[in-house]
Amino acid sequence: MLIPEKDLKRILWLYLGGTRGGIVRLRILLIIKDRPSNMNQLATGLGMDYTTIMYHMRVLEKNGFVALEKRKYGSVYFLAPLLDKNQQVLEEISRNIG
Repeated sequence: MLIPEKDLKRILWLYLGGTRGGIVRLRILLIIKDRPSNMNQLATGLGMDYTTIMYHMRVLEKNGFVALEKRKYGSVYFLAPLLDKNQQVLEEISRNIG
């Protein structure tokens, strides 16, 4: 899904602030903003189950928030270009969610 830049803030609020798993997804995005990571690194860093991280990564990828290096075991996730370009929106949401 390609997100129009003008709708990015509203859509991020929906997926990060308006859903039960939004805090986990926000934490994932903040980690890969600073250091691209694979799912195992994210699970370890967040102290969560690998399958939980896998679920959230699928949601983030499906909605165009993350980009994948290659589709294979151990693939590294990066912020999607639109989100990378608009990191201030992610940081604003993080400050407001706490």
